[in-house]
Amino acid sequence: MRRALVFPLLLLAAAPLRASLFSVGLDTNAFTSDYMIGNVVVAIVFPESDGSLDQKSETWSEERKSKAIGEIMAGHDWWTKQNKKSALSFTYVTETVSTKYEPITRPYYQETLWIPDVMGKLGYSGSRFTSTKNYINHLRQQYNADWGFVIFVIDSQNDPNGKFSDGYFAYSYLGGPFMVMTYTNGGYGISNMDVVAAHEMGHIFNALDEYAGASSPYDYSAGYFSVINGNHAWSSIANDPNSVMRGGIRWGLDKWAREMIGWRDSDGNGLDDILDTTPIVQVNQQIVSLAQGRSRLSGIARVSVLPRQNNADGNGITLNTIAKVQFRIANGEWAEATPSDGKFDSPEENFMIEVASNVMSAQSFSAASVEVRAITDYTLASGANSGGTRPTAVTISTLENAHAFPNPFKPNSGVGHSNITFTNLTSGAKVQIFSPDGTGLFESEPTSSSSSLTWDGLDKDGSTVASGVYYYLITDPSGQKKKGKIAIIR
Repeated sequence: MRRALVFPLLLLAAAPLRASLFSVGLDTNAFTSDYMIGNVVVAIVFPESDGSLDQKSETWSEERKSKAIGEIMAGHDWWTKQNKKSALSFTYVTETVSTKYEPITRPYYQETLWIPDVMGKLGYSGSRFTSTKNYINHLRQQYNADWGFVIFVIDSQNDPNGKFSDGYFAYSYLGGPFMVMTYTNGGYGISNMDVVAAHEMGHIFNALDEYAGASSPYDYSAGYFSVINGNHAWSSIANDPNSVMRGGIRWGLDKWAREMIGWRDSDGNGLDDILDTTPIVQVNQQIVSLAQGRSRLSGIARVSVLPRQNNADGNGITLNTIAKVQFRIANGEWAEATPSDGKFDSPEENFMIEVASNVMSAQSFSAASVEVRAITDYTLASGANSGGTRPTAVTISTLENAHAFPNPFKPNSGVGHSNITFTNLTSGAKVQIFSPDGTGLFESEPTSSSSSLTWDGLDKDGSTVASGVYYYLITDPSGQKKKGKIAIIR
């Protein structure tokens, strides 16, 4: 259900992919969940009445909070498997916060009272939208996340129907910054909170309701591509009654909802349109002569932004970054340009090209004689002086973005994950997993042609490891190391 178009604990999840949002004409702080690609920080907040104003009728237990967290993670984990073209991962933060209100006893719209009260306890003032958005933007920066949103989980264990006094029990605001759910989810129950969380997350990333009687009929449009709600139950073109956005216990996903949340691959090349853009390369025409007969060219490479559909100003946001810049002379071998700041990892990068005297004579060396291409983090290359584009795979040379997912790993969630995957591994990398007391449980290396490997949650003796927090260490032949933790919930 969507309303209106109108103890702190960090739970480790897949490591953030990037947080270098690059926009044209838009304030990225105003867009906290624009499309469902990248790393998302999720704050799960449990309001706890202190009885100072409303009579206290509910008391959270750690066991029930853990159940809610696990169900929410399972619902989000389902989303990570729906689009192989663009990575999606999560980082979770939980808070239990006292409030003078008992939210479940009030109508849903009195969130205008208890949300500012809760957020004020966390140090964020203002309306429910201002305070939650400021909180999320702080978390995005703190955890290096692309997007974020808040989930307020309202205790309803003792409530007769698990609903607010006006009958609502789960709702989100289109595009964020928050959603609200009750613990017993109306008639769904805690065991189905995963599908409720998945449905509401669709709204957070701009997907519309599709069930009969929803306030967003088939001729409404939403999302980056301004997609019509074509799978609405009353639409003449509806063709997928099992979509998660239809409500109920449904785990399908229709094409209109996919595009509302930003998943569109118009040319079928395996890349989502939002990230399938050609980077721009500009080369300085002036050549600098260096010592010992060397010459230098400089330039700048930047990602390009796909404008929002029906946006006359061409405004848009991308989370793409420049991964490398290469050059060649006279159709020779491609060589690596040097990043001016020491690393290619931003949406805009200055670079340098140095050429020795024995490569090309000073008389024939010019900017026009050097072909330059930029390669983005999403593997597109563009040519300067070459007049075209070429898809190019990026060789992973750093463990910076290596991470494990899903994390926490919840094998009994019912959403199909049977392994933990370590991805973005460099060539020859080795993954080791240890128990809290330092006992080695697992050790493996990816094949030479792969940058990922999986762990099935078994120790060296083939026994299933218990719920808990485990440590991993990734090392490679160049001496790089990456450490982290994996949480397992069974």
